[in-house]
Amino acid sequence: MSSLAKEHEDPRLSIIPRRLSRFKQVVIVLSPKGGVGKTTVSVLLALAISKWYGKTALLDLDVTNPTTHIVLGLNIEEVGIEEDKGILPMKIPGENIEFMTIAFFTKNKLLPLRGIDIVNIVRELLSVTRWDSDILVVDSPPGFSDEILEFSKFTRKAKYLIISTPDPLAISSAQRVVELLQSEKQFIIGIVGNMCREDRDLMYLQKLSSFIGIEVLTCLPWVNEIHKHYGNYSYLFNLFGGNLLPIVNRIVSE
Repeated sequence: MSSLAKEHEDPRLSIIPRRLSRFKQVVIVLSPKGGVGKTTVSVLLALAISKWYGKTALLDLDVTNPTTHIVLGLNIEEVGIEEDKGILPMKIPGENIEFMTIAFFTKNKLLPLRGIDIVNIVRELLSVTRWDSDILVVDSPPGFSDEILEFSKFTRKAKYLIISTPDPLAISSAQRVVELLQSEKQFIIGIVGNMCREDRDLMYLQKLSSFIGIEVLTCLPWVNEIHKHYGNYSYLFNLFGGNLLPIVNRIVSE
């Protein structure tokens, strides 16, 4: 049997669009470069939306090396999975957030996968998860890889939030991914600067903004040893809440 025929017979291909159709907004937090704080920004953004707008869904789309649960302060070994006509995402204690990650099933083990194996895991995760929120925030893996390409096939609502530090390498990478998204006529919400230490850091990002025509929505400050505060939602929100407001306003107003 040809791969095309098998593709047409996959029942998940019709289930996934129905699962995702409940969302009014789908925000893919994206960076072509690792180490820019994308996962931290994804969690903070989900927190901000949930506090100012309502119940928010958070999906870790990194199949081979998920880390969102670490920022959330979850002991993945202790999380139980609830099933009810599918898999119910975990409700984050004390927050208006529901969360799903492949780490619930792999229990923190690395998955050395590529190609069709990654595609199958993404499809399985999307087809079995029963969400109950209006906005979905997606923490994507670094780069522009199978996970993002597969996810974006199933919804036309996807909008992209680009994360970049003021570092020249990160800025150059951000420019490339923006140009790619623009060539594909994808909606870009804006650029979020992260780990900004001084005023000229914002200036570097604004130069990128003027060149590619995409607005820098905010520049999140550098925080020493931020990892020590993972799981402390109130502290993280107090640190960054004011910076996140322009992003949330842009998302909910679209």
